[in-house]
Order: sequence, then structure tokens, then C-alpha cells
Amino acid sequence: MIAVVLGTLVVGRALQLRVLVPSWRFFDRADAPPTLWLAHGGGPWQLVEPPRRGLLGWAFSPASNLALAYQATVDRLVAEVSELDPATPDDAPAITSLRSYAIVSAIARDAAPPGATFRWKVVNDGEDFLASGELAA
Repeated sequence: MIAVVLGTLVVGRALQLRVLVPSWRFFDRADAPPTLWLAHGGGPWQLVEPPRRGLLGWAFSPASNLALAYQATVDRLVAEVSELDPATPDDAPAITSLRSYAIVSAIARDAAPPGATFRWKVVNDGEDFLASGELAA
């Protein structure tokens, strides 16, 4: 009876360890996240860089948390727009009325120089996914 219980424990622990180790196929399927690009004053497109870590970034990093929040917002916008009809134009109210669209516009506005006009776009899988019209900073 004890051997059966111990055998169950060993099998149970082996199964628990298997759950903790991911399959290598998981890593093969990972794609690059969508990125946010900004052009201001008719200039070239520039990648909106996430905020940098400070000296205490290893212990407390609000800049890293902000960068994660920015990326999550861009990811959410891509997911919400992907659920719409592919023929929907970028300036349709179905897209521009999304809360994530407004937040991405605010992120781009913060990255643009004060007083400049700017445009932003989201690039997903190496292709332009969504672009805004001309906005004021």
C-alpha cells in the first residue's frame, strides 16, 4: 500500500515538473510584437522607443512598467482591429472610436515634438497594419 502511494507521488511529481518545462515548439511560434512608428512634420517614420530604465531599474522600474503598458495597448489595438471586417478603412469610425486607438494616439502625441503635426502607424509582421491621419501634438 505504501509503495503504491509512493509510486503515485513520484508520478505526480514527474507530471508537475513536465508542466513547468515548456515545449520547444512554443519558442518556434513566437512572433515579433507589433511596433508603433511616428512621423512628424512630414518627416520619415521613426520607431517609438520605449522609455529607458534608470539607475535603479533592476530594483524598481516604472519606465519598464510604462513600456509594457504601451506595448499591451498596441497589442490590444491590433487584436481589436483584427476582429473587424478587413475591408474597413483606417479612418472608419469603427476603428477611430476604439478606446485603444485613442490611447495609442496619446502615446504617439507624447513622443512627438510639442506643437508639431504627426502621424502614427502600427507595423505588424513586417507590414503596415494601421495608420492614423494627420494629428496635432
